[in-house]
Amino acid sequence: YRLRRFVTSLFVMKILPRIFIGILIICALMTSSHISQVFAANSQVSSVGIANFLPVKDTKVEDGDIVVASSKGYFISTIPYDPQVVGVVTSKPAVILRTAGQQGGTPVVNLGVANTKVVGSNGNIKKGDTITTSGVKGAGMKASKSGYIIGEALEDVSFANDKEVKKTPITLNPHFLQLGSPLR
Repeated sequence: YRLRRFVTSLFVMKILPRIFIGILIICALMTSSHISQVFAANSQVSSVGIANFLPVKDTKVEDGDIVVASSKGYFISTIPYDPQVVGVVTSKPAVILRTAGQQGGTPVVNLGVANTKVVGSNGNIKKGDTITTSGVKGAGMKASKSGYIIGEALEDVSFANDKEVKKTPITLNPHFLQLGSPLR
């Protein structure tokens, strides 16, 4: 089991990003005239995805925080099942896109894989469980009802209590999920 987990982790966090980076850079350069800079990470990455710089308005933004949108801007999540979920802050994305004239911002990935903060509010998380926003600032939790999710857990996570926060890789795909659907 440990060897399989190590090999999976090695593939997801080291090999796949290098393949993904090349493909993404080529696609980004071929399809968008609005992008003025594309950066590719050449060291250890904390996500496998494209990060866009967003003006997150919280004063303390950390790697793994879940970001939501509102009419007042982008913020770290604090509401369970928030329908305005955008993505996850990542300090070391595989690819970073920056638009012309853009200054500052926080790198946020919304599609791919990112190490994401999770909390035990709805119990332990199993590989494949859907993850949604929680009442704990920046952290997700196992979804136990229909609603908006951020994605699916790639690993099991056990918590000592319902307030403990950990990080785990999540396949990001924010959308509404109807639990009990025949498609699930």
